[in-house]
Amino acid sequence: MGKTITKFALPALAFLGAWAWLYQDYLPSLLGQWDTEDYSYCFLVPPLFLYFVWQVKDRLVRAGGGRWPGYLALAGAGLLFLAGKLGSLEALVFASMWASLAGGMLLALGAGAIRPLLFPFAVLLFAIPAPPFITNLLSFNLRLISTEMAVSLLHMLSVPAFADGNIIEMGTMKLQVVDACSGLRFFFPTILMSLVIGQLFHRRLWPKLVLLAASAPVSVVTNALRLAITGVLVRYVDPALAEGFFHDFSGLAVNFMSILALAVFTLLMRRFEKPPAADTPAMDATPDGSGPIHFPLAHAGTAAAFLVGLHVFQSLLLGSMIVPDRQTFDRFPMAVGQWQGSRAFLDQEILDALWADDYVQGNFANPATGNVLTLLIPYYEMQTTRHTAHAPAACLLGGGWTLSAKRTIGPNPETGRIFPVHQMVMEKGGRRIISNFWFQGRGRVVTNEYLNKLYLFRDSILMRRTDGALVRVEMLLHPGQPVEEGQRILDEFLDELEDILPEYLPGA
Repeated sequence: MGKTITKFALPALAFLGAWAWLYQDYLPSLLGQWDTEDYSYCFLVPPLFLYFVWQVKDRLVRAGGGRWPGYLALAGAGLLFLAGKLGSLEALVFASMWASLAGGMLLALGAGAIRPLLFPFAVLLFAIPAPPFITNLLSFNLRLISTEMAVSLLHMLSVPAFADGNIIEMGTMKLQVVDACSGLRFFFPTILMSLVIGQLFHRRLWPKLVLLAASAPVSVVTNALRLAITGVLVRYVDPALAEGFFHDFSGLAVNFMSILALAVFTLLMRRFEKPPAADTPAMDATPDGSGPIHFPLAHAGTAAAFLVGLHVFQSLLLGSMIVPDRQTFDRFPMAVGQWQGSRAFLDQEILDALWADDYVQGNFANPATGNVLTLLIPYYEMQTTRHTAHAPAACLLGGGWTLSAKRTIGPNPETGRIFPVHQMVMEKGGRRIISNFWFQGRGRVVTNEYLNKLYLFRDSILMRRTDGALVRVEMLLHPGQPVEEGQRILDEFLDELEDILPEYLPGA
């Protein structure tokens, strides 16, 4: 027992202690995201990971081999950590957690452990919440797909309905498919369950791949079926069934139906799946190792020192960042060209979610056209993962607005706007908003959120600056007012705004 503790437990504790110290600021955030409806399944991932590691423990004992893959994984984890920290992309930091754990295990067990650990670490990837750009894109597309499929199912049930974007029209009644009904919270768990079921009940690769390929369509179809059943009940029984207990219960039913469908696929494929030939080498064959598992002290110490050094390096780098002088937004004018405005203030809850060091919000009106708009500019002296500008699409969609169009539009010198903007058209209750936004800082205008992250990482190294702002303008369109006309009016405001911003947003 004493030798076992010396050869594995103490080196492992040294590595895990350094790992926990490096990621101490991110573990609460990770667990906080798990504690939401969309990612509550993540709590099941660590036990599943440990179970599948336990399944291959005999292969791990015999693993052996060189330790260089572990060092490669640690180096990759370091790059992911710095890119996520300096580029203010938390998902990369979470990926760094995963890669560093993989590196630690490969340092402890040797290169021969790569193959038996592939599946457990594939399962562990599901502990990482998807980055916002993936969830926003998936949610938007899943809503539209689920709406169209639900309408087709309602037609099969002789219920009159048609799809208008993400709204199901049923005569005098409407059923809006919002983010919570998009099926996103069932999408990733269904894929995870397809992997788990395939690993537990199939020996050959082809049925595992079939299950994996079927998981996404199964998730979408079962969610569409849920929407169709809700539509029937709302029309013929009680509109209140679209929310409350039934809404939550139907979500559980979707999960059950998805698992049941995967189980049916499994039973069907097992009838055609032939067992491996008796003379086929076992899949758990591994290189000959050196006996019981042990974590060499030299490798454990090197890995722990690397993680500690990474923490010190990023602390020194962040401590050397430059915060340029600027005029605060207290003196921001409330007259922009012919637009006359008044300052507005955000409540504390929104400010806490915005993370900004300074901001200005104003409501402006154009007496010539009658249009009104809202300008919001949050400014950040130094951006990190939990203190950064983010695209406003999620905020607007979360307020019940439906995204009907989005695109990046280039400069338009005819209207005076000489820089690109990202345009979104939102609809809600018969009203339409045209929204423009862009990221501005360090002498650069960027419309893509993730290109902006790349520039943050670059500038943090080369310029030692990550200051910047999100400029966000939303204008309410008149009934019947074309989007093109609205954008021309908005461009005139942006032309005037461009001359004002440099005093408040430092350039290069």
